[in-house]
Amino acid sequence: MSSRVERLNGPQLRHALRASLGSLVTVVAPLVLLGASALGAWPVTPALRVSAAVLLATLAAVAIRGIRVPWWQRTLFLLTLGVAGLLVVWLQTLAHG
Repeated sequence: MSSRVERLNGPQLRHALRASLGSLVTVVAPLVLLGASALGAWPVTPALRVSAAVLLATLAAVAIRGIRVPWWQRTLFLLTLGVAGLLVVWLQTLAHG
Protein backbone atom coordinates (compact mmCIF):
# COMPACT_ATOMS: atom_id res chain seq x y z
CA MET A 1 0.00 0.00 0.00
CA SER A 2 1.44 3.34 -0.93
CA SER A 3 0.38 6.64 0.50
CA ARG A 4 0.41 9.66 -1.75
CA VAL A 5 0.00 13.23 -0.59
CA GLU A 6 -1.52 15.49 -3.19
CA ARG A 7 -0.56 19.12 -3.40
CA LEU A 8 -3.39 21.60 -3.33
CA ASN A 9 -3.72 24.01 -6.22
CA GLY A 10 -4.75 27.66 -5.71
CA PRO A 11 -8.56 27.31 -5.47
CA GLN A 12 -8.32 24.12 -3.38
CA LEU A 13 -5.85 25.76 -0.99
CA ARG A 14 -8.06 28.85 -0.63
CA HIS A 15 -11.08 26.65 0.07
CA ALA A 16 -9.17 24.62 2.68
CA LEU A 17 -7.90 27.78 4.39
CA ARG A 18 -11.36 29.39 4.38
CA ALA A 19 -12.91 26.27 5.91
CA SER A 20 -10.21 26.06 8.58
CA LEU A 21 -10.44 29.74 9.49
CA GLY A 22 -14.24 29.51 9.63
CA SER A 23 -13.93 26.73 12.16
CA LEU A 24 -11.38 28.70 14.17
CA VAL A 25 -13.59 31.82 14.27
CA THR A 26 -16.45 29.68 15.57
CA VAL A 27 -14.43 28.74 18.64
CA VAL A 28 -12.71 32.08 19.40
CA ALA A 29 -15.73 34.09 20.62
CA PRO A 30 -16.92 31.51 23.19
CA LEU A 31 -13.36 31.10 24.46
CA VAL A 32 -13.01 34.86 24.92
CA LEU A 33 -16.30 34.98 26.85
CA LEU A 34 -15.30 32.06 29.07
CA GLY A 35 -11.85 33.58 29.58
CA ALA A 36 -13.45 36.82 30.76
CA SER A 37 -15.49 34.78 33.22
CA ALA A 38 -12.38 33.01 34.46
CA LEU A 39 -10.77 36.41 35.09
CA GLY A 40 -13.77 37.45 37.19
CA ALA A 41 -15.44 39.79 34.70
CA TRP A 42 -18.78 38.05 35.13
CA PRO A 43 -20.29 34.90 36.66
CA VAL A 44 -19.75 31.49 35.09
CA THR A 45 -23.39 30.55 34.43
CA PRO A 46 -24.24 33.57 32.25
CA ALA A 47 -20.88 33.20 30.49
CA LEU A 48 -21.69 29.59 29.61
CA ARG A 49 -25.16 30.49 28.35
CA VAL A 50 -23.96 33.38 26.21
CA SER A 51 -21.06 31.27 24.94
CA ALA A 52 -23.46 28.51 23.88
CA ALA A 53 -25.66 31.05 22.07
CA VAL A 54 -22.67 32.63 20.32
CA LEU A 55 -21.36 29.20 19.36
CA LEU A 56 -24.72 28.22 17.85
CA ALA A 57 -24.97 31.50 15.95
CA THR A 58 -21.46 31.30 14.51
CA LEU A 59 -21.91 27.64 13.57
CA ALA A 60 -25.12 28.54 11.76
CA ALA A 61 -23.41 31.41 9.94
CA VAL A 62 -20.57 29.16 8.84
CA ALA A 63 -23.01 26.43 7.80
CA ILE A 64 -25.09 28.62 5.49
CA ARG A 65 -22.27 30.67 4.02
CA GLY A 66 -22.03 30.01 0.33
CA ILE A 67 -25.25 27.99 0.07
CA ARG A 68 -27.43 29.28 -2.76
CA VAL A 69 -31.01 28.49 -1.84
CA PRO A 70 -34.15 30.62 -1.59
CA TRP A 71 -34.53 32.76 1.53
CA TRP A 72 -37.31 30.60 2.96
CA GLN A 73 -35.18 27.45 2.76
CA ARG A 74 -32.29 29.27 4.42
CA THR A 75 -34.64 30.49 7.17
CA LEU A 76 -36.07 27.01 7.67
CA PHE A 77 -32.55 25.55 7.87
CA LEU A 78 -31.47 28.16 10.44
CA LEU A 79 -34.57 27.57 12.56
CA THR A 80 -34.05 23.81 12.44
CA LEU A 81 -30.38 24.22 13.33
CA GLY A 82 -31.27 26.58 16.17
CA VAL A 83 -33.85 24.21 17.64
CA ALA A 84 -31.44 21.28 17.38
CA GLY A 85 -28.72 23.33 19.08
CA LEU A 86 -31.03 24.40 21.89
CA LEU A 87 -32.10 20.79 22.35
CA VAL A 88 -28.47 19.70 22.67
CA VAL A 89 -27.72 22.45 25.20
CA TRP A 90 -30.87 21.55 27.18
CA LEU A 91 -29.96 17.85 27.22
CA GLN A 92 -26.43 18.62 28.36
CA THR A 93 -27.82 20.84 31.11
CA LEU A 94 -30.10 18.01 32.25
CA ALA A 95 -27.24 15.51 32.19
CA HIS A 96 -24.78 17.71 34.10
CA GLY A 97 -27.08 19.82 36.23
